[in-house]
Amino acid sequence: MGHTAALQTMLTSIPPDKVSALLSMKNRGSRTPLEEAESKGRKETVELLKSWKQPVLAAHAATYQKFAALHKADNQKSKALTNQGEELAESKQQIGALQEEDNHKTAELANQREGLVEYQQQIVALQEADNRKTAALANQREESQQQVVTLQEANNQMTTDMAVMMERLNRLDIYMRTSTDTDETGDQLHEPQG
Repeated sequence: MGHTAALQTMLTSIPPDKVSALLSMKNRGSRTPLEEAESKGRKETVELLKSWKQPVLAAHAATYQKFAALHKADNQKSKALTNQGEELAESKQQIGALQEEDNHKTAELANQREGLVEYQQQIVALQEADNRKTAALANQREESQQQVVTLQEANNQMTTDMAVMMERLNRLDIYMRTSTDTDETGDQLHEPQG
């Protein structure tokens, strides 16, 4: 029984042309597989070999062609899957490269952002210093203006005082001159007193 099942499996798993060649082969005793099975009295094997006539061979050929077509389609699918796997691996590599590049750019942007924050802080510090200087200059300007006003007032007062003093000096000079006093031309400075 086991021998017959093994033979059936073998016959159905090989191409039809090889089945025909196998059935017509002869051993050292010039006997075909059918004749050898008959000589050994293996009835099941004999019946199996006798069943492999033209109709069975034709059916086997059709089945084998279907199997071959399926096998070819399966190979094509396997190749397609292999190609897809390779493309997927390449895509993963590209994605990995893009992610790495994106990480570098993100790090660069973070550094630039930190630099920008530091720059903004410097600008704020400079603006505050400029505001302080502007306020100090405004105070100095106001103080200078007050000093100028004070000096002008003092100058005006001095001018007034000098005018008063000059007037007093003139009066004193006139008062102290005598009738005999003359100027550089020899004219009397005072009219003769009556």
